[in-house]
Amino acid sequence: MNIGVILGSVREGRNGEAVGKWVMDYLATRSDENVTYELVDLKDYDLPLLGTQPTEARGHAIQNWSSKIASFDGYVIITARIQSCSSRSIKKCT
Repeated sequence: MNIGVILGSVREGRNGEAVGKWVMDYLATRSDENVTYELVDLKDYDLPLLGTQPTEARGHAIQNWSSKIASFDGYVIITARIQSCSSRSIKKCT
């Protein structure tokens, strides 16, 4: 089983990287048989905002994101809560 641990914020100064490292360190201590974990950073994908027309380059980014997500059997999503809502970054990738 392949599990994606997704950093759901792309803003500068985000805390998600530290939380993601902590989660990955914790998961490394588990003795789950046949389970692998991979940290995936939304910042590595230039996904367009919802309602905008994607450029050709962003179309490739969308394809890359879709392929990456399809490679997982499950997900752990690390996301900021801003004014009791999920971040815009996580909304546009789901």
